[in-house]
Amino acid sequence: MRSALPLAAIYGYVMEHPGCRIAQIANALGVPRSTVAQRLPKLDAAGLLLWEDDNRRIYPFAVAERKQLRDRILGVLNRHAGLKEQEIAGLVGVSRRTVNDRLRTLRAAGSAYKHGVLWFRV
Repeated sequence: MRSALPLAAIYGYVMEHPGCRIAQIANALGVPRSTVAQRLPKLDAAGLLLWEDDNRRIYPFAVAERKQLRDRILGVLNRHAGLKEQEIAGLVGVSRRTVNDRLRTLRAAGSAYKHGVLWFRV
């Protein structure tokens, strides 16, 4: 039987322990790492924003920082058409996973589109 892990429990742990890893969250909350990993993307949709750096450490992500990252990604796409996610991540200084999450949001908003593996500004 699967146990329900509230998203707020993960977010609360990260707020108290910025820079933690999935394994630390899982150990502290008494759940498998896979449970935490599966729920991390849902935090963004729930408005409990987190980001992961290239060392797989997880940090709280304020709304203002989210807007700044969006603007940096759009600026990069304005200057360099047709970039892979990893290239964008290197230029803006965040993990590829974080860029992927932001790009999906930008695509849904009609601000960016993907052709194959390359991203472009609308």
